[in-house]
Amino acid sequence: MVTNQTIKHNRKVVISGIGIFSPFGEGIDVFLNNIINNKTEIKLKSDWSDPEIGEIFAAISENIPFQKYFTNIKLPYPQKYSQLGMIGCYLALQDAGIKFPIESKNERIGLIINTTMGANEAVESYITKLYNEGPAKVSPFLFTQTVANCALGDISKYFCLQGVSSLLLGECSIPYAYDLIKEDKADIVVAGGFDQIREIAIWSLLKRKLLLLPDELGTTDKDFYCKEIEKIENKFVIGQASAFVILESEESALSRNSKIYAEVVDYFTMTDSLCNKILCNKTFSDHEKTLQLLAERTKFPLNEIDLFIGSSCLPSEIKKIDLDVIKKYNTKKTFYSTPKSKLGETYGSSGELAAIYGAISL
Repeated sequence: MVTNQTIKHNRKVVISGIGIFSPFGEGIDVFLNNIINNKTEIKLKSDWSDPEIGEIFAAISENIPFQKYFTNIKLPYPQKYSQLGMIGCYLALQDAGIKFPIESKNERIGLIINTTMGANEAVESYITKLYNEGPAKVSPFLFTQTVANCALGDISKYFCLQGVSSLLLGECSIPYAYDLIKEDKADIVVAGGFDQIREIAIWSLLKRKLLLLPDELGTTDKDFYCKEIEKIENKFVIGQASAFVILESEESALSRNSKIYAEVVDYFTMTDSLCNKILCNKTFSDHEKTLQLLAERTKFPLNEIDLFIGSSCLPSEIKKIDLDVIKKYNTKKTFYSTPKSKLGETYGSSGELAAIYGAISL
């Protein structure tokens, strides 16, 4: 028996657009060219406003070309946190050939975004003013800017996205977008992740001795890709990026004559079991279990994986976690890559970047 529910769950979900703003530059073509040529934006950076930070490895671009894309927006501009999301969304919709702002009322185009740090610059300003001048001097309107949902509002309003929308904290937007389309609650979902990396976050990570420092490599030229880096453990490199994908039902994409990067067949997610100094610690057992459960759900044999996009940053973590999992289950040659070796740990956009890596590789 075939029911309406069966028909809905048989919908194919594809990626029809990609938008990236990172230290590499703007757009999928710039990103792809740098990846093909094995470029990295992880470089020594010392020009911080807080001299206590010193010289660290990072992949952060201070320049956000907001006015280049949003010439019709007048002052005051949205905060930089929202600007990152708006640029990523702009590039993804443009790449997918979807005209915006959406003119007619269309509740079948949704928006799911993810962040880890939220509107941190506004929070800093609010708390600083509150501490220095007291509650009587703080405008209640300033508090509204500290809410993480402000980016969701800024993006939805500008692009006139009127479908289902939600903001996630420290997750990945793609599984949620996938479910919305699979269950026929949307035809198109803009799914993205981004975070503005502020110096106070870097300072905090340094105090907890979690960031990789050049002196730890013991090399005079301070090259990130030196042999000494393979000995470093329990450290990472911080980065900043905005990554968006357009998820769409195959029927909708074909009706628009849109390009299709890849089909999203399924997913499986689980929470990391070990928490320590940072939000979560990656472990071999967690990766292994996730892969096993994904294989059970999709009925896909693990020894047939051609490309594995990892979530580790430094070589020691890649070898002990990602590669060991692949070696245990894969009997043929599998290619491995990770965006974090090029752009560092980008927090809110890391899941979306991994998906984009896989899609453009196909």
